[in-house]
Amino acid sequence: MLTQEEKTILDFLIPQFKNGNPMISLQQICKETRIPNYEADLALRHLSDEGYLSIKKYLSGCFVNKISHKGIHYSEYESAISTSSQTNIFNGPVSGAAIGNSGTTIINNGLTFQNAYELIKSQPVTSEDKVEAEKVITYIEALAESEAPLKKGILSKFSDTLAKHSWLPDIVMKLLFQYITGQ
Repeated sequence: MLTQEEKTILDFLIPQFKNGNPMISLQQICKETRIPNYEADLALRHLSDEGYLSIKKYLSGCFVNKISHKGIHYSEYESAISTSSQTNIFNGPVSGAAIGNSGTTIINNGLTFQNAYELIKSQPVTSEDKVEAEKVITYIEALAESEAPLKKGILSKFSDTLAKHSWLPDIVMKLLFQYITGQ
């Protein structure tokens, strides 16, 4: 998906190239769109990498020298990306299947505490959220090492953290299941 800055840049560039302008400078784009130079530069690089336009770099600066078909019709590409969802209906056994619509599927039947910490580190969340999630895993690890019996509400103090991150309860339940079954 394109950022708002990238869409603004494309909205500015499309009529410019349709009117026959051969090249448009980064400075002109910044002036007309009021996007700061560094943000516009990053946006142009991303748009170029994704095939929306072509850029040329000279000693005098960065210039857009071509806008592609994909760039001219970017809104159609964006709507195709955002509306392409699929629903599968299957009536049969689902043991060992990955079910859900989170966009990420992790199948790991032998989850270790080290794996759990690595999964937390790989999540696209803030460092504060990662620290909170690691506290949950550390707590479960301490329970497992001390072989403490599990009581009702044992994770209640982490309920906000567990509710905030949909991926965390899965990790917690796998670790607790392994602890309960002695694996």
